[in-house]
Amino acid sequence: MNADDVVDGESWARVLVEAMRSPTGLESLSSHYWHLLDKLVASKHFLNLLSRDAEVMRSLEKAEDWEKLEVWMVAMWSGLPGSESMEGIEEVTLKLLSRRPSAFSRFEDLCNTLTCSICRAHKDKLQQICDQVRAGQLPP
Repeated sequence: MNADDVVDGESWARVLVEAMRSPTGLESLSSHYWHLLDKLVASKHFLNLLSRDAEVMRSLEKAEDWEKLEVWMVAMWSGLPGSESMEGIEEVTLKLLSRRPSAFSRFEDLCNTLTCSICRAHKDKLQQICDQVRAGQLPP
């Protein structure tokens, strides 16, 4: 299955995120499903992420699984509700971009796609992170 085969992308994205939230799913889902989620998010199937999704973020960071963390962080930035706390998300995004420079252009592009009024504050934060990376101000 690939993103083109998916009829209801939002439902599939929700199912994948629920599986990734589970302790066994995070570790056992193949990269194929991570790539599928990535394509669904890129196709504007946005998610309503929850504060518990920071646990997934931290688990991937701790495992130093930068590829999956890139997918998860794009999903998080794309699905943050207006009231979501940014605690940790900015820090992990900066760390990810310092460890995986190939992801930089993707996050910079994401700044241009976050257009809803609720997203404005998040867009500004993400732009600050991208500016910081561009200026070479990376964490040790």
